[in-house]
Amino acid sequence: MFGLSYKPQATNTKPGVFNLKDEKSLNFIKDHKRKNKSSFIIIYCHSGLELFGYPLIEDEKIYKKLIDNGADIIIGSHPHRTQGIENYKNKFIFYSIGDLFIENTSKKDWNRYITSPAHGSIYKNEIKKKILLESYMIKINTTSKSINVYKISRDKYFNYKMKKINQKTLKKICFEYKKKINSIAVKKYRNLIENKVFNYEK
Repeated sequence: MFGLSYKPQATNTKPGVFNLKDEKSLNFIKDHKRKNKSSFIIIYCHSGLELFGYPLIEDEKIYKKLIDNGADIIIGSHPHRTQGIENYKNKFIFYSIGDLFIENTSKKDWNRYITSPAHGSIYKNEIKKKILLESYMIKINTTSKSINVYKISRDKYFNYKMKKINQKTLKKICFEYKKKINSIAVKKYRNLIENKVFNYEK
């Protein structure tokens, strides 16, 4: 299992993160898989836009490259909400699995997500509070290489409901996401939001 993020990057002399955006990281994963062919590699990625419905365009490419270089499953976090699930080369990419537990139920907590300089301030009119109360749980058997996915929902008192997603439904979720993410409207929208966010941060 590897955890990757984007800053600050670790060096030989300074602590930091295993850099998601560095080509050396891809080569490290590839080399590890070559030396450990029977291993099941789980990559946990911390990246993305808070409360946005889609992964960063760059992250989408990187996650696929990680699979190309030996990863067996990609699990994303940081957006504080669920995003799409993709089946890429018969391996799953969970772009964001949401928050299983976080203090986000009060008005004060909620507003913290949608005011400047948070990313959510740019598309706040489209954000529904219930998305913070939904998440995925992934159960992985690295021996049999089986993957079970559960949809988690909770109320403001942290009472949880868990439902297993069967393979037929999971396949449908992946199909619908792929169809949506490749639509011209969504491509234009993602580009528009990313341009606004990153120009704002400059």
